[in-house]
Amino acid sequence: MVAAASLPSPNDTLSPDKPYLYPFNSSIGKPVTIMTWKEAFLQASDPTADMLVPRGDWIAPVTSQGQPVGTITADHASAGFVTGGCDDDAQSGAALLAARPKDIVAGDGLNGLFIITDNIARQYGTGNWKVTPQAGTLKQLQEALLAQRKDAAAANNGEPVTGGNGFDFGQWVQQHPETPAPPQAPAQSAPPFSFGPGYLVLGCVLVAAVVIGGVRLAGRRRRALASA
Repeated sequence: MVAAASLPSPNDTLSPDKPYLYPFNSSIGKPVTIMTWKEAFLQASDPTADMLVPRGDWIAPVTSQGQPVGTITADHASAGFVTGGCDDDAQSGAALLAARPKDIVAGDGLNGLFIITDNIARQYGTGNWKVTPQAGTLKQLQEALLAQRKDAAAANNGEPVTGGNGFDFGQWVQQHPETPAPPQAPAQSAPPFSFGPGYLVLGCVLVAAVVIGGVRLAGRRRRALASA
């Protein structure tokens, strides 16, 4: 598939009037499974990456001389044939090359590609919309997806919609900052120790006793010395 979409000769150049996407001798990088979201993720009070499920296909970067030039997606049909497609989305190709092994690649076929690291999702594959990739939390991604579904259903008289235009996740994050957690109540600490009137009287008595005792002892020492 990639070979058919690559220039047939190193002397050729890419141009809009040629049916090629990639430079000569482009190659496929490491494929990864594409995950997606279902109702468990969309309706969760605290959505997490482990709620995502396999979409049924995989994606890999396409490179030329080590540089990303696009992506390829494919899945295995029931008859054993591989179906899929190629694109020249170098942005997503670069994101796939930079992804770490523990990162999750997710998408729904409409809103580009998301690279998810822990609780943070970053959107790619939206270069044609001139959208700068923007990070947001999984909660913000969930809210953006639900808002998209609601708007699409409203435009379609309440009927479910499978197509439409993708959203700008970066714009959503800027317009819908995540609500900070309510401040924690300060821990209750023991009140500082204070001397009440009773303690004050007792303290004065003790001090007086110590002073009188000291005077008596001093007098005894002086008397003892005088009589020696």
